[in-house]
Amino acid sequence: MKTPEANRPSQPTRHCEVAEQFLFSKTEAQPHTRAVTSRPFSIAAQVLAAFPQILAGSDFMKHALEQLEQEPAFGALVVRADVPPNAEDSTKADQVEKQLHIARLLDRHCNTTPGLWGLVNHNLFGCFCLAPRHTVCRDMAHALQRDFHQHTGTSVSIGYTTYPLLDYNKLQVLENAHKALRHAAFFGPGTCTRFDAVSLNISGDEKYQTGDIEGAAQEFAMGLRLDPSDVNLYNSLGVCFGVLKQYDKAWRAFDAALQVNPHEVMALYNAGLIRSLEERHDEALDYFLKAAKQDKDCYEPVLQTGKLYLTMQNPQKARPHLEKAARLNPTDGRPFVHLGRCYHEMQLQDLAIGAFEKAIRQNPFDAEALSFLGLLYGEKGENAEIATLFCQKSIDIEPENGCYHSRLGKVHLKYDRLQQALSAFENASVRGWDATADIEKIRNRLTVKAS
Repeated sequence: MKTPEANRPSQPTRHCEVAEQFLFSKTEAQPHTRAVTSRPFSIAAQVLAAFPQILAGSDFMKHALEQLEQEPAFGALVVRADVPPNAEDSTKADQVEKQLHIARLLDRHCNTTPGLWGLVNHNLFGCFCLAPRHTVCRDMAHALQRDFHQHTGTSVSIGYTTYPLLDYNKLQVLENAHKALRHAAFFGPGTCTRFDAVSLNISGDEKYQTGDIEGAAQEFAMGLRLDPSDVNLYNSLGVCFGVLKQYDKAWRAFDAALQVNPHEVMALYNAGLIRSLEERHDEALDYFLKAAKQDKDCYEPVLQTGKLYLTMQNPQKARPHLEKAARLNPTDGRPFVHLGRCYHEMQLQDLAIGAFEKAIRQNPFDAEALSFLGLLYGEKGENAEIATLFCQKSIDIEPENGCYHSRLGKVHLKYDRLQQALSAFENASVRGWDATADIEKIRNRLTVKAS
């Protein structure tokens, strides 16, 4: 059995993810909590039959809130029996006995230390401890774990918290203890964890992954109230605001992260991305370069630096960064698309074609690469049908992109297909692309040809 809260890392393992171009520190793959396999609700029914005075689910919560209405301070625990590796071999009787033993222990401790307990769901027990100090909850949790292990040879995991805490109401206390239990799961069976900023970081990650960006932001913000020095929380909060396009709030969060740690790569990169989205290119470039300096093999800062140099019409400076990005992540088509543009602007057309071809191999539906490659094939006067096909395919993917219609028009014009070219340029114009000069030139040619 593990010693609860001892000799374990302060946070679960995390890894870097890309979220809509932002860098996001995500908790390592969620722990896989296997369900007890043998008719869990019948097991819960047997627990309730053995303790007929005990309530379950919403009835338990309603009763608990009534009892706690006048209590100014208390603690809460949630307890779950860990599923051993050989759970498939355990009998229903084994499972029932473990659940019953948790119930006996909770009942005994609630008689010793004033409290009340019940079933939150079929395999999760909840307990409210009327002692106000978190050490009482912790000591109770440790005693439960020791007694359970001595009786069964297996373990329980426990999450706990106290009230009052921040502005959480009494209804949220058991939910916070449950968040602490999910936090405990990252450290393996037999762990006891107090609700803290890391618990909220994990909960925020969970909400983010399910698409609840605003809910995730709330979790990260509450976590920062518990630990205002947590760089991960600032960065994650900034990413949420960035995804929500609330760039001022995102900037403040990333800047706060950098106040804590000026060398934090993700915050440097994300701050640069915000400035880039705001078209404050010089500031963005400064942050990207700082991020790349901190971690020379970090892919996203290198890629964004190259892209930004292209935006700033400096393909010579863009080239080494984009070539490095392609080396760092050769399975991503993005650097090859930007490299193609870079080579094209430097009049290195063969290199541009090679880059766009690599981009399409990585992503056959990259409309920009298809459109540009079709244009370059057309400029070389080779592969007329393939050039046309690629340009048309890009339009099929993004039909409202006026630039792609214009490139198709140029390919048609290259092969003297004037009516098709005119139609393509008119389609480009309708979609906001300035094709006035091309349309006038073709109409003049058609007039001359007709006369």
